Amino acid sequence: MEYFKRYFEFVKPYRLLWIFGILFAIILTGIDLYIPLILKRFISLFTESTHSKNEVVIVIRGMVITLLSVYVVRAILRGLTASFNHKVGYGIVCDLREKLYNHLQTLSTKYYSERQTGKIMYKLTSDVHIGEELFAHAFPETIINLIIFFGVSVILFKINTELAMFTLLPMPIIAYLIIRFSLKSRKAWRKVQEELSDISAILQDNIVGMNVIQSFTQEKYEEGRFKTESESHFKAAMTAVNTWGTYYPIIEFVAAIGTIMTIWFGGNLVLQGKLEIANLVAFLLYLGFFYNPIISLGRLTELYQRGFANAERIFKVIDAVPEIKDKPGAIETKKSAAKEIELVNVCFEYMKNKPVLHNLNFKAESGKITALVGPSGGGKTTIIHLIPRFYDPTSGSVKM
Repeated sequence: MEYFKRYFEFVKPYRLLWIFGILFAIILTGIDLYIPLILKRFISLFTESTHSKNEVVIVIRGMVITLLSVYVVRAILRGLTASFNHKVGYGIVCDLREKLYNHLQTLSTKYYSERQTGKIMYKLTSDVHIGEELFAHAFPETIINLIIFFGVSVILFKINTELAMFTLLPMPIIAYLIIRFSLKSRKAWRKVQEELSDISAILQDNIVGMNVIQSFTQEKYEEGRFKTESESHFKAAMTAVNTWGTYYPIIEFVAAIGTIMTIWFGGNLVLQGKLEIANLVAFLLYLGFFYNPIISLGRLTELYQRGFANAERIFKVIDAVPEIKDKPGAIETKKSAAKEIELVNVCFEYMKNKPVLHNLNFKAESGKITALVGPSGGGKTTIIHLIPRFYDPTSGSVKM
């Protein structure tokens, strides 16, 4: 959850645009909730005998103009909402990718030697895209769904309290299913992202090293390795999808049972003269609004779980501490070439207690050729890496 909260640091440059996008979405919600009231009024014109024919014609004409105006405003606001939210989403993706890339440039060679290039690239190209889905879709939809749920609840209770109480019966079951789905979904989607990262790593390594693979006729071996990773991703994806496919239809079914019960109970109230037909129709129209946010919560839960998984992967990289650091007050070197390079009592080890260099001392003077001669694995490349400070020596010093 801590990683997830850090996404909001990237909203600040776009907060005004995001607020307007959500505000327009709220107005859209109000319009959607207003339309059934117009339809209720339309039905009442024909079920009540208090209106003359001319009065009905005038009212219908007014309703048509009102509905036309409402739908025009609705279309404009929907376009603006989509534009604003997606601009925020893609802006966050761009900023997050730049921050991730800039931080990667500060990390030492050791960081890259311990990780596959393809996995790092996957974080830069694919993992960061969850920001667009979260801020263009998930967060605005969650706010809207909450407003719809509570707004419709008030309207339903205002139409008929008994019938509204009846619609709440499936809610405990739906809430239980959503919580269960949320717990299972997060682990499943984390596994999917990890498997995709592994595939990206293999592809990057193999494409770059294709000449080596072909030179040593390792095509069949690499085909098998890629097939294994691809099948692992398939299994992980199917586990995640099956989790979704199991819970979502059950949630929809429970909501449908609630609707059926409402029709049965509402029909009886109409027959008993306790509820008008127009009110029952309006109630059923609003009932769709009532259950839809709850059902959508299942889909949004899947998106949030992917967001949790990706946030953890992204911010672990951003939080990685560079191993090569300048001491406080370090003097910046001049751009001119060093007169000499000297290694004094240099010891170095890639892995703890496995030294590669031990008390190495030598001096390479400017204008002279200094040759490093030795068997493979003797430490020549390591010395070359120590001079530009790709690594720091375990002990001793490199002077220039």
